[in-house]
Amino acid sequence: MPTVTLRLLFILAAGGLAITTQAREPIGSTEHFAFFSDFETNLSDALLAAGVERRFDRAELFHGGPEAECFGQLPETSKKAWEVAVDYYSEVIAPSDWDGSLQYPLRAQLAGFDPQDDGQSTEFLSIASALRSAAAPAYRRCRWPAQHAENLAWIDDRIAQLGQFETAIAKRLANLYQKDWHGLPIWIDVVSTVSWSGANSVFLPGGSGGHLLIATSYTDAAALEIVFHEASHLMMGREDPVRKALGNAVVARDMPYPSGIWHVVLFNTTGEVVRQALADSGVSEYTPMIFEIYQRSDWAQYRDQIDTHWYPYINSDVPLEEAAEQLIAAIAEQED
Repeated sequence: MPTVTLRLLFILAAGGLAITTQAREPIGSTEHFAFFSDFETNLSDALLAAGVERRFDRAELFHGGPEAECFGQLPETSKKAWEVAVDYYSEVIAPSDWDGSLQYPLRAQLAGFDPQDDGQSTEFLSIASALRSAAAPAYRRCRWPAQHAENLAWIDDRIAQLGQFETAIAKRLANLYQKDWHGLPIWIDVVSTVSWSGANSVFLPGGSGGHLLIATSYTDAAALEIVFHEASHLMMGREDPVRKALGNAVVARDMPYPSGIWHVVLFNTTGEVVRQALADSGVSEYTPMIFEIYQRSDWAQYRDQIDTHWYPYINSDVPLEEAAEQLIAAIAEQED
């Protein structure tokens, strides 16, 4: 990191220029979800996205596109503060995993839940907060109005969509994952990017529910699936019924756990439930996300076994334990 960047960074941290956390109020809610368009969360998402692009020397926010002219007209202090913040996000935060020791505490701080931190991240969070405060004027002036409007439109679309599909899909998923919904409403922060995947989820401490991040790049039927896909992660903890049934079947065969199989099961289960709900309403052309993922990952090795042995469970033709045993047996046979 350039010397001038380090100097300004420590001036910011020492000055305590942190944004004061405001009480969070959802833009809108349904039975299962509460949607937020939060300034700080979107600012952090923008800094992280810009930091990733800077790491790979690619086009980034304010260095091109419709916001570049606005950014160029800002005071030099505001422009420099943004660049320093992106430097820090690029070199310190972007290389970490979204659920790792840096990004997870940052997410917890922004969402307002207790990350059960051991105290080691306190200084990091203070620095990140100071840099967000310094970067805020540029983001507020040149990007936030458009992003907030995009978030609000996305939330309006999801609430209307959920008004039609939420009850049936949520009930069916609870039956298939054999777990009641809890910690409702589940909080969803809507932002622009969310790393490489466009969405992720974390369990809240103490089993009190979960927190989702979802990008506005998901639209129409895919947005409905991603909302329920991320929420389904909260039904698939290691000791929850479906994941436990898969694990028991693996142990019974004394074989290595098939890499990613529980996630493949989740994608297929939730995706198919959403597809069927849409088909029942007359939307017959929707293809769940898993089929695109098969084309670019080694999960394709499980496709035939999933189609043969897991879809009968989704369609209520066989019980959970039998489906899990048959699926794992088929995978074991393929690997022999």
